[in-house]
Amino acid sequence: MRHYGVGTEEIRLGAFASAGVELLPQALRGYARRHPEVHVELRWPGTGDVLGLLRDGDVHLMLMWDYDFDPLPVDPIFTQIHLQYDPLVVILPADHALVGRADIALTELANERWIARSHRGPYDNTAFEKMLRMAGLEPDIAFRADDYHSLQGLVAAGFGVSLAPLLSVTPHRPDIAVLPTRGTSFARRITVVTLPGTERYETVKDLIDILRESSEGEDRK
Repeated sequence: MRHYGVGTEEIRLGAFASAGVELLPQALRGYARRHPEVHVELRWPGTGDVLGLLRDGDVHLMLMWDYDFDPLPVDPIFTQIHLQYDPLVVILPADHALVGRADIALTELANERWIARSHRGPYDNTAFEKMLRMAGLEPDIAFRADDYHSLQGLVAAGFGVSLAPLLSVTPHRPDIAVLPTRGTSFARRITVVTLPGTERYETVKDLIDILRESSEGEDRK
């Protein structure tokens, strides 16, 4: 396979798992219509040295996230391009007493047990507790889920409530409810990271633009 800019084009895009629920499918569909001659290969780096993949040329672009209150340090040799803020929403069992409200303050959940999302690799595994403490709660963690599908299942079964990024639960299973927060709120920042100059290739720039357009479309939902 040949590098972009040299004959037939291929772009290798690294991404985090929950981007594959809505953001990436929509973006890649739009990109394929605009550039049918370009092959986009998706890589899912998981918990390894994700920026090392960029540094070594294994991927050309890396879709990354961090929390707005806890930025992930990124070596200044890389270029970061902001796409969107992905708000964290409250996840409740469908039969919870607060379902039906337009929104919810986190302080209203002070007596609840929580399902936390575990993070690995470069991400802070204590971020969930940090968020709740910043909102004035002392979290009672019932379980830690390795992914957002498991998190939804544990909430649906009544083991606790949770916070999750909106993109990770769009669409969501019918036996949970998703409510925006009122008052203290948090969000993930979603960015594209690449080596300087890569974003100047027309086909790469177009992919970044379409990722941004898709992000903005998700913001309007």
